[in-house]
Amino acid sequence: MEDIKWMTDKALMERIGSRIREWRLEMNYPQKSLAINAGISLPTEQKLEKGGSVSLDILIRVLRTLDRLDALGAFTAEKEISPIEIQKLTDSYKPRRRASKRLADGHLEDSPLW
Repeated sequence: MEDIKWMTDKALMERIGSRIREWRLEMNYPQKSLAINAGISLPTEQKLEKGGSVSLDILIRVLRTLDRLDALGAFTAEKEISPIEIQKLTDSYKPRRRASKRLADGHLEDSPLW
C-alpha cells in the first residue's frame, strides 16, 4: 500500500472515493439510495466516489449512512497519557507548605510548652 503522505491531494481524494464506493457495494447500496439516506444529492455522491472535493459534513453523512464512522477514529481518539507522564505530573505537584508560626516566647504554635 502506498504511503499516503507522499500522495497528492487529488490521489488521496480518489482513494477515499474508491473506498466509499467499495463499502457501498459491499452493502449492496445503489448510489441513489445512499444519497437519499445520507441527505445529499446523487451528483454529490457520484462526485465523492470519483474523488471530487466535497465538504467534511457530506463525508461524515455518507460514512454514517454506511456505518463506517470508525474511519474517522484517528480524529476522534483521545490522546492517551503514558504511566510515565502521569508520574511526572504527580511528582511535579508539591503542596505549598506554610511557615510555622512562632509565639512571642520563641516556641512553635502547635508544640507543647514544656
